Amino acid sequence: MRIGIALAAAAFACSGCATVVRGAKDDAKFESEPAGATVTVESISSDKLGPFDCKTPCELELKRKREWNVVFMLDGHKPATGTLKPKVTGGGVASGAGNIIAGGIIGIGVDAGTGANLDLRPNPMKARLAPVDSANDSTILSEDQLEAEEKAAESARSTKGAPASATIETAAADERAAANATPSTPDATSGAPEPQTTGPVDPAADAVAPEVTGAPRPKN
Repeated sequence: MRIGIALAAAAFACSGCATVVRGAKDDAKFESEPAGATVTVESISSDKLGPFDCKTPCELELKRKREWNVVFMLDGHKPATGTLKPKVTGGGVASGAGNIIAGGIIGIGVDAGTGANLDLRPNPMKARLAPVDSANDSTILSEDQLEAEEKAAESARSTKGAPASATIETAAADERAAANATPSTPDATSGAPEPQTTGPVDPAADAVAPEVTGAPRPKN
């Protein structure tokens, strides 16, 4: 009897363990291209929680243990529909470890009952909306696509921050290369011999006179 009372008291005391560590609700974020789309969210369950709505970019606090139907709508664009699903993630595992410390087996049971060990995914949920006259359909980006976009954005930020120092270093290297490649120009005042200037050449003065010999003259 006493053991039963003790267990009941422990269960009651730990009934809030999960909410202390994580909480039974998740902050679900919504984005769209272009922004300004109306997001309507409703649970896919018998209790039919919702609908809740907001305009992108925005977020809603939703129960982790539910699946949620999500619709993006924007004037002049095709609607996009997706599903938020509860999944056990790294955060949920950490929450379970924390509740083992706080409430042991009872803490784990509370997590499972409230869904505090779950996360809604994808989060953020992002829609790429196509114009109504486009041949393409509006789509919800997958988690892999979101991760690829995040990596591309991070790479762009890194590249954008690097050029300031990189450009200076490149310019300095170009200057050094130009200085090494430019041939030295002789100094006009370094004592180099000046070219001699001569006057016009007189052909008559340079002509060689015929040599006079002592050969006898012919007799008449």
